[in-house]
Amino acid sequence: MDEDKLNAETTLVFDETADISKAAGYKQRLEELLGQDGEIVLDAAKTCRFDTAVLQLLAGFFGALGPEHKVRWVHVPEQLRVAARQLDLYSQLRLDG
Repeated sequence: MDEDKLNAETTLVFDETADISKAAGYKQRLEELLGQDGEIVLDAAKTCRFDTAVLQLLAGFFGALGPEHKVRWVHVPEQLRVAARQLDLYSQLRLDG
C-alpha cells in the first residue's frame, strides 16, 4: 500500500496487488477513515488483484459506516467486480452505484 496515498481528501489508493500480506495495513487505514468526516474515496485504478481477505475486510468496513460517511469508488477494475459478485459482496461493497 502506498502509505502517502491516504491524503487530506480521504482517498485510499490500493496497490497493484491487494492481498493478505497487505490486509493489516488496509485495516489500519480503513479504521482511520471511519474516524473522519466527509467523503471517502477508494481508488483501485492500478489494482490487478484483490484477495478474498481484502474483500472481506472491505465488507466489514462498509458494514461499519455510519450515516455521516459517504464512500465512492473510482477506477474500479473488472476483476474487482467479478470477485465481489462471486463472493456475493457486490452490493455490500457498493459497486452497483
